[in-house]
Amino acid sequence: MPVKFGVRIDQAYLTYKEIKHLFISLDKLGFYSSFITDHFYPILGLCDGNEKAPFLENWVLLSALASETSTIRIGTNVNCNSFRHPCMLAKMAASLDVISGGRLEFMIGAGWYEPEYKEVGIPFPSPKIRIEQMKEAIQVIKLMWTKHRAYFKGKYYYLEGALNYPKPLQKPYPRIWVGGGGEKYTLRAIAKVGEGTNFGGPPDVVERKLNMLRKYCDEIGRDYGSIAKSISIDTVVSESKGEIEEGVQKIKATYTKISKMRGLSGEISFEELTKPRLIGTPSEVIDKIEEYRKLGVEYFIVVPPPPNSLKDAKMMKFFAERIIAAFE
Repeated sequence: MPVKFGVRIDQAYLTYKEIKHLFISLDKLGFYSSFITDHFYPILGLCDGNEKAPFLENWVLLSALASETSTIRIGTNVNCNSFRHPCMLAKMAASLDVISGGRLEFMIGAGWYEPEYKEVGIPFPSPKIRIEQMKEAIQVIKLMWTKHRAYFKGKYYYLEGALNYPKPLQKPYPRIWVGGGGEKYTLRAIAKVGEGTNFGGPPDVVERKLNMLRKYCDEIGRDYGSIAKSISIDTVVSESKGEIEEGVQKIKATYTKISKMRGLSGEISFEELTKPRLIGTPSEVIDKIEEYRKLGVEYFIVVPPPPNSLKDAKMMKFFAERIIAAFE
């Protein structure tokens, strides 16, 4: 199956003009898709204490970007289920699919960043409950996209004849990618209601998770092959050792903060940093992509080092010329 490449842009710090420039550049370079993120503000320490750092809301932003691009598919990597009622999310997504001419990439996750929930007053239940809510939400969204009137009675959501027109252009509806790779709950949810995976990790971890997904599919009689496989993966590619090192240091600074935030050791070795990521020269990155492809991964959403800047357009041009071209 042909390999596809997308790019995730973190809109932190960027003006609309800068984001538009990046998306238009990616469109012209031939990337399959481009994504932004779903938060209220820059997280994970990326704003370095600047509480006024710009961070545009993702659905409003995508609606504007749909009119600025022509072929690239657009979406959010990933939508936090807790932030919107699934009926509203289904309505917004269907509208964007129509506005973009059927170019929506729909990804949803159960949410994870607890401080953000607390600050805006959204309840933050256990992972199991958040994933159960997401699983119900996916069922609601499918009904809203396909039925004249949607009826649903679940533990967390209830619909009594909800209407949603126009329907998405993509038929029967846009593929629903589920973000997260938790082996106890999330992978079970994907097997039950999802149509695509989106997680990360080194090849051995991805292989273990996909084997677990296959097991859950077998248990319920689901065709494992019907679920598309994607990963989001930090990426630094260059012929210059200096540029690679600069990108590695940016990633290291962010993930050191993540580790400390989660009460783990703040130290991360070079091997730990590079093994689960596309970091290196073009030939090294191609070899890593081939490792994932052997596992069945067909869709790679590359993530430039944070915070994003217009310099990333240069690296993505290099990626398109040396990596995408190699797989065409």
